[in-house]
Amino acid sequence: MPLIKQLFTIFVLGFLAISVKSQTSETNQRNLDDYDKIRLDVPVIENPRSANIKVRDFVWKHWKQKDLGYAIITLRSKEGDPTTSHIFIEPDGAGVWRVAIRSESEFHNRGILSDPKKATETIYQTRSYEAYGVERVKIKGNYLLRLKDKNGNVIAER
Repeated sequence: MPLIKQLFTIFVLGFLAISVKSQTSETNQRNLDDYDKIRLDVPVIENPRSANIKVRDFVWKHWKQKDLGYAIITLRSKEGDPTTSHIFIEPDGAGVWRVAIRSESEFHNRGILSDPKKATETIYQTRSYEAYGVERVKIKGNYLLRLKDKNGNVIAER
């Protein structure tokens, strides 16, 4: 399963960017001891479906109960390139509950074999997103989460 498809499955790359915050400022604003946590590390050879279900259930449970939650999930492309997503279920600075997501990807450039310098190049990408509405919907017998921005617009359904 391509990396992008895996990431969409856990509703990380399907969002519209609302705000971008640095890892340092996010970490400094949170006391992670207060958060219920789940950490999943999916090997290349493993189908990410069960991990996606666990993350979806974790997010839904914490959203519905308004409990602080922090999910960390690492998926890998078939080439082994990791993407780690940090998913926080929490109130924002104004006390409004949200799902804040920071996704950190590492891609190794394997496409330029004729240029050894570029063939070992690593590209890093960080994206941050926020959803202020979460609905659990049943589609074709499967439960998915419908995520909405501050204006109520659907930004992902995963």
